[in-house]
Amino acid sequence: MLRAIPRTLKCNRLLFSTQSILAKPSLKRTLATSTSTDNWQTDDDELYSPDFANLPVRWEKLSEEERADTVYYLEGKQELPWELMSTEEKKAAYFLAYGKWGPRNQQGLNTTEVLFRFVSTSILFSVLGLSAFLYTKDRKVLKELELQSGESSESS
Repeated sequence: MLRAIPRTLKCNRLLFSTQSILAKPSLKRTLATSTSTDNWQTDDDELYSPDFANLPVRWEKLSEEERADTVYYLEGKQELPWELMSTEEKKAAYFLAYGKWGPRNQQGLNTTEVLFRFVSTSILFSVLGLSAFLYTKDRKVLKELELQSGESSESS
């Protein structure tokens, strides 16, 4: 059972969440038109609605502006009750939140990267082992020099 939310609260909530993204003229028009209507159950998607069909496949091919419009549109829609979102919008929101894009789109390492990591790691540990070996050798030489300097000072 849905509870009716006062129109002013809905408008303020939508406007507050989108204050930082009003630089886009298409979003300004959409928000100005959608916040001035009294009936929020009507389909405001007729004014502006990005194409969500097969979004995970098309995401890498979209321009930066289209990506930003899609993200901002879905952020505004998610502020409202999710019952008002279509199935495609819910799928797109899920893809943007958890999908394989951006930092989550890390492909497996190719052979060059694996070889580079192996060589650099082996060099690092070789230098570390050599320095540990030379450190113990230097301590022995230092003790011998201290003993020799102690003997020479006693004999004088």
